[in-house]
Amino acid sequence: MIEVGVGSNVSVGEAAVRRDSERVYVRDRYQEASYIVDKSASVVLRPIPPLNVPIRITEYLLLQFEEPILVNRNMNLWVRAPYELAVLADKTVLTYLTPFKVKHTLHGEVIGGTICRHFLTNTYFRRPVKGSEALVKLNIVARSTNLVSGIVIPLSNVKIYVSNGRVYYNVVKVTVNKGVKVELLSEPPVHGAELVDTGLSEAGRFKTYSSDYSWMWGW
Repeated sequence: MIEVGVGSNVSVGEAAVRRDSERVYVRDRYQEASYIVDKSASVVLRPIPPLNVPIRITEYLLLQFEEPILVNRNMNLWVRAPYELAVLADKTVLTYLTPFKVKHTLHGEVIGGTICRHFLTNTYFRRPVKGSEALVKLNIVARSTNLVSGIVIPLSNVKIYVSNGRVYYNVVKVTVNKGVKVELLSEPPVHGAELVDTGLSEAGRFKTYSSDYSWMWGW
């Protein structure tokens, strides 16, 4: 969580927030606006799952891998993922900003497929140090040998953690068999990571959907 004091100018990726004694100014790729906020108010930026910008379209995130992975054994991998910033003044949501370009795509068949937020990511055997994206630890369980080109994560049940200024998702278990099953685990990705409270005001609360997602081969 980032505090925005009077006179501050904060940038995260493509998102920027500036504050003077009377107003809070916000900007990203999709909006530019200002809000009258008294200097006594507490203004913070809180990382949340990427659900709201530019409008709320889907509850799912497709992380497509730059290079497909041949899964033939159990392994742990790291990938990058997007997030949004909720701009709060005295715990009231002013708006949501995205540090990253937003793209959507269809996962699966034209009829019966799932609309997903799309994000292209590299994969890493060691946790990346640089970059502003969130990091996601994948616990991959191999029940059979298959080529995996990406995963779909149900965003409504993503937990956001912060450690040393870096944003993380909770650990994601990926079971590879005749298809792929993705499950969100209730554990932090790194020791000592702080869980971010995403229980925002009523206007910003998240609905709860399925905590896992499965599909067969051929997407």
